[in-house]
Amino acid sequence: MDVRETSLEEAKFILSASGITNVRLPKENLNEPSPALAQQHNAIFCVGLLYHLRQPAEFLARAAQSTGFLWLSTIICGRLFGEAISTRWPQ
Repeated sequence: MDVRETSLEEAKFILSASGITNVRLPKENLNEPSPALAQQHNAIFCVGLLYHLRQPAEFLARAAQSTGFLWLSTIICGRLFGEAISTRWPQ
């Protein structure tokens, strides 16, 4: 899932080169409840996603309800990250 068409096109290209066919790539705004997360999935892979979300904990709770395997890859940048988040999404 991604909200950007370019990211989805890149993922489709990689999948076509790999021969993997059992992957769905819906276009979704993950800041909102997602119809795709209302379904059950074998696995969900989140790469560099959490810092883009307004409420990452809410997304993680929804994702965890729809899979038994939730794989996360993210970067934590300490104090500067916290300042960037508070500037981007003030309370």
